[in-house]
Amino acid sequence: MMSRQLEDDDDDGDGDGDDDGDEDVNTKKHMLPPKVAKNKKIQNTSTVKQSNTSYGKQKKSATLGAYFMSRTTPGAQNSFKNCWQRKEVVERCDLALAKWMIDVCVTFNVVKSVYYQHAIDVITTMGPGYKRPNLHVIHGYYLVKVVDEMKIYVESYREIWKKSDCTLMANGWTYQKRRTLINFLVYCPKGIIFLKIVDVLDVSKTARLLHQLFREVVLYVGVENIVHVVTDNATNYVATGKLLMEEFPLIFWSPCAAHCINLILLNIGKLQSVCSIVEHACGIIKYIYNNRYPLYLMRKFTKEKEIPRSAPTRFATNFIALQSILAHKDELRAMVTSREWVSSAYAKDSKEKSLLRVC
Repeated sequence: MMSRQLEDDDDDGDGDGDDDGDEDVNTKKHMLPPKVAKNKKIQNTSTVKQSNTSYGKQKKSATLGAYFMSRTTPGAQNSFKNCWQRKEVVERCDLALAKWMIDVCVTFNVVKSVYYQHAIDVITTMGPGYKRPNLHVIHGYYLVKVVDEMKIYVESYREIWKKSDCTLMANGWTYQKRRTLINFLVYCPKGIIFLKIVDVLDVSKTARLLHQLFREVVLYVGVENIVHVVTDNATNYVATGKLLMEEFPLIFWSPCAAHCINLILLNIGKLQSVCSIVEHACGIIKYIYNNRYPLYLMRKFTKEKEIPRSAPTRFATNFIALQSILAHKDELRAMVTSREWVSSAYAKDSKEKSLLRVC
């Protein structure tokens, strides 16, 4: 994600071949596959050089391949060698990749990665006999190498922070193992950079502790580069924002808009007239998803569409679930009056009356 957002603004230069432009081009090409760098208009200013005069012979250093589209870009024409390959040979290569992905349970979305085709191209240039790197080399040497490249990539953003300033964002969350984490991100017009993540499970998230964490990040990014800090609206974060504004007068703190809306919906859901409707809708959703046959019928009549389930700490999901039930009211009505439902044992269940109320 960071790589895709950070490569879009590289076409702002005028291509005059100065030192800063060359350094930026080399940095981008170092981080991205060559195909992606070409598609995003990261051009090498040394491809074609012409004399400054309007007469005489012009110097050309471009190769023949520079005038043709890459064979592996979407919509590109296949090479003669690929056309001569039999369909069985191509299918054998595709099947080998598919077997590897299925065997290691890799999600199929990895084929959308910008590095997927690039990795295949590099392997094909090696020719037969290439031996894959082992486990220890990948999670050791190459992992450190990629991390070092990403650090250089993040450091390249400092010049952008100095020109346009930036916003420091913090997001606290708890994952499945109940560990409390805080993400620190920096936003600027060119994109968002993830800085670091802090595990605060073994400490109390007091205002003083959070102020110390935020202060370290502010000093790392640069006090002169940050104009805005965004956190959630919890009491300890509000106190942290005030401490930061006292220490750094040029930094302004504000709460997260999404968190404020979430708290507004929490207060709306506490109203008696709204609370009863929300509880009834949640009861319908729980009844459908806790029983296999009603869930089967619901997906059959809604054509495999799902009804969002409410989350304990995401109060907007309650209203999203209400909207979804209202949108599928006709399908749910047809379900509870269908022959499959009436002839089933669930039609005689006492909880079925709660489901019929939606009609």
